[in-house]
Amino acid sequence: MQQSSLKQLTLSSAFWTITSLGASQVLRLASNLILTRLLYPEAFGLMALVHAFAYGLQMITDIGAHSSIMQSKNAHNMAFQNTVWTFTVARGFFVFACFCVIAYPVSQAYGEPLLLQILPIVGLNAIVMAFIPTYVAMAQRALNLRRQTILELSSQVLSLLMLVALAYWLRSVWALVIGGLIAELLKLAIFTFCMPGKYNRLHWDPQYFKEVFHFGKWIFLSSSCVFLTNEGDRLILGLNLTTAELGVYSIAYMLAVFPRMFTITVGNRVIFPLCVHSPPAASAQNRARYIKARFAVSFVFVNASLAVAAIGPELIGFLYDARYHDAKLFLMLLALCFIPRIIMATSEGSVLATGDSRRYAAIGTTTAVVQTLLILLSVGYFGVAGVAASFFATSLITYPLVARVTRQHAGWVPWLDVGLLAYSLAVALPILYFRMDWAALLPVQ
Repeated sequence: MQQSSLKQLTLSSAFWTITSLGASQVLRLASNLILTRLLYPEAFGLMALVHAFAYGLQMITDIGAHSSIMQSKNAHNMAFQNTVWTFTVARGFFVFACFCVIAYPVSQAYGEPLLLQILPIVGLNAIVMAFIPTYVAMAQRALNLRRQTILELSSQVLSLLMLVALAYWLRSVWALVIGGLIAELLKLAIFTFCMPGKYNRLHWDPQYFKEVFHFGKWIFLSSSCVFLTNEGDRLILGLNLTTAELGVYSIAYMLAVFPRMFTITVGNRVIFPLCVHSPPAASAQNRARYIKARFAVSFVFVNASLAVAAIGPELIGFLYDARYHDAKLFLMLLALCFIPRIIMATSEGSVLATGDSRRYAAIGTTTAVVQTLLILLSVGYFGVAGVAASFFATSLITYPLVARVTRQHAGWVPWLDVGLLAYSLAVALPILYFRMDWAALLPVQ
């Protein structure tokens, strides 16, 4: 691929990725603001648990099928794509079965009988998502995201309208459950009929599956650990807080995680494909291009996270009623503690782009183990403050491993990492000193 063409595709992909995620988060926030006025905090706390288990089952059964299409030299072969799609469909039915199996023990563990009914219905989402055609992943591989972005946003607008209507009608957690299923069905229909490409059919090629499995066996381990990293806090807090309190925490987490989500999504859709087409280790020019992309993404979203922390209390007070005002300090602290992870997240695409899924899994596994242990040790003494501090400490503890692994693929840029962290601390410390009410962050009882 010519360098000028690659640059244009990268810039176009970055634009449409940021547009897609930005508009998605605006729609998500609008939906949240409307729903918090129609539903009670308990509904959001209950769905936080449901989403944690849903995300977990998706991740622990993931062997990197999507990433294999992005990375494989056989990606343009329909037999390869159909094999991946067939496996994904089978996995969708397996995940649904897992939802049915865990429904009763989970409902007993958390003392929420409704989970027995909700989890199997949410499990249907896994079946629907499994039928997404592979030409969606191929468009991402080619850094061609314009049509996909427009269709995704159209789907989300329609889903939002139906979700609000359901919430107004039902006034219960069932609006969120049914609305989620309708949203996945809409997305499948729109992608299937409105994107160009040849639809998949059931096909099994053992050789191609062997390739996917060889690449994805370490992704499986990494994905399982990513689940603990991203959702472990709510699973642990769910055993210590009421569903209403967990709902308030989930509101703060949703707003605080926006910059981090942007970083990861832009990394997956822009930096990862850039490293596939233009490996940083291949030439000084490639590495310069990679550093430029990393700095631009990291700098923008580090500042976004600092801004969220600075205006967090006012944001919660303006957007939500008094039932959710305990989220003010949670939001400020979480936004600041996510910053080291934002800086590190842009470097990991250089590892997976070369097919080094084993070392990529080592990063994910270490992060999950360290973070989970820190949360378990701190939550009883420091409550939500302990959880937030665990996010920050985990990033610092695992940084030497990330540096060692990314260095092997020319992805480590120490001056960028240290410089952004020092800048972030210089801005964050005054925010914490002048704005944080530490006495209000009482430990979980």
